[in-house]
Amino acid sequence: MGDGIKGNLKMTSISVLVILVLITILQNTDPVVTSILWVDIEMPRALLLFMTFAIGFGSGYAFFFWRQKTGRSDSEEEVVIE
Repeated sequence: MGDGIKGNLKMTSISVLVILVLITILQNTDPVVTSILWVDIEMPRALLLFMTFAIGFGSGYAFFFWRQKTGRSDSEEEVVIE
């Protein structure tokens, strides 16, 4: 019984997320110009939002696993007593 409720909640959450993403994309189709150094790039605002999200998510994901690989956490900093 618990698996059915969890499955329905998961499917409902995914559906709501997909609907919100579609609404965001459909409302942000107008082109914007983005300047990166000396290059001007024209693209839809939705693509710019997605690229920004993907870069941020990927960076956070990579940093998390890099910290796991080193085996060190913020609480394990070295204490130097002089």
